[in-house]
Amino acid sequence: MAMKRRFSMDCGPGEERREEIRAFVREQLDSCPALQGEPLQELYVMGGTIRAAVAMRDLLLGPGEGQLSCAELEQLFGSLSVREGQEALRQVDAERIRTMGSGLIVMQSICEYMGAGRVIAVRSGVREGYLWKNVMKATSCSR
Repeated sequence: MAMKRRFSMDCGPGEERREEIRAFVREQLDSCPALQGEPLQELYVMGGTIRAAVAMRDLLLGPGEGQLSCAELEQLFGSLSVREGQEALRQVDAERIRTMGSGLIVMQSICEYMGAGRVIAVRSGVREGYLWKNVMKATSCSR
């Protein structure tokens, strides 16, 4: 089941719901032996939630070159419970009102689990990669 359907909620989930999300993420990560090992300095993340989080941080905290520290993820999560943060989210991606809180918790949880200090937004996504691999190269298009 998609995280969005499993944990969709209003902006600021309570502590009980937050811990439920964290536990679910830890369980998923624990089940993947390839993720065990040395801590990482950074995580590369793709998708609409990270893009919205970066845009929201840029509005609230200033430009950060497509990166967020794990501390900034926590700050953004906290901002969802105040008017200024909610307005920033509406401005950058109003459709994420019900999923941004859980998305930030997921990213924080992964950062903590992997020992990473920051996340870096990857601009292209899975769909663009699929398009490049299966369509553009097949037609001999250049980038």
